[in-house]
Amino acid sequence: MDIHNKEFLSRINKVLAGRRKHPWGKAIGLKNAIITTIFDGKVPTAPTLEKIHRAENVRLDWLVLGEGSPYFVNDSLSDAELAHTLARVDTRLATVYAITDGARVVVAVSAAAVEHYDDNTSGRFTSLDVFAPVGAEAFAVLRESRLATRWRQASAEILAGIATGELGPPELLTHDGAPGLLETLPDGRGLLATLERLLVLEQYNDQERALLSRYRLAEPRVRDALDELVAALGRTQDESQLVHFEPEKFGRLYEAVEAALKGSGHKAGPAAIAEIVIVLYDRYEELVADGVGLDAVIQAVS
Repeated sequence: MDIHNKEFLSRINKVLAGRRKHPWGKAIGLKNAIITTIFDGKVPTAPTLEKIHRAENVRLDWLVLGEGSPYFVNDSLSDAELAHTLARVDTRLATVYAITDGARVVVAVSAAAVEHYDDNTSGRFTSLDVFAPVGAEAFAVLRESRLATRWRQASAEILAGIATGELGPPELLTHDGAPGLLETLPDGRGLLATLERLLVLEQYNDQERALLSRYRLAEPRVRDALDELVAALGRTQDESQLVHFEPEKFGRLYEAVEAALKGSGHKAGPAAIAEIVIVLYDRYEELVADGVGLDAVIQAVS
């Protein structure tokens, strides 16, 4: 390894981010002689690199070789695993941040850390663990009052920088009295309702999302009829049929059955009408073309 590695020096200075090198090095457990050689551009030994990694969440393949992004992001957890991890955070020792642009969420957990090393040195610093992406389960945990999540609103560019490891502790945390992004970004709680809708929608398959979209675009009378449909299907333990119903067709048939019953002097509530429509639905084209007669209604409920 070149004893004067300019590329390494450039990268370690990026990690330093304007902080004074000797106070920084001592805080993470480095001796003065090692600090001097590092900032002469010499790549240090593995134990020293590990200290820098632990304190700054920096990826060593980037620091030494310039490969990949600078900072580590845990993106390997499933949504359920991340939810479990967040649920176990001890808020007496750690602070949970949720950074969002209104469409996505990245989580950062900071905590005061003390590390004792084999060379009889110690490091005292603020650790930062970053997790992405966040799904519906993890989002629900973040919203629990116990966690006291600090919500931050970021631009799409900043959020992408955090999520991809281009931005890390030097930019996010407070250093030498200068607040980092986690303290200076505006409050993001105003975006929670939008996020909840988006994250819940992600749980649906394509057919379910299409049904939901049609439901939202339908007229109020059709939505009311569909609400009765869901209730009726629930009573028959056959909610799986829901994805096969087209809102507009169901709404028209609901109105036709309701009119046929009223015209014949029969009374039926919305729930009963919905159950009749479920039975008649497969005959939609025939019934709507000819008009729904009382005979068809009687046959459906007999």
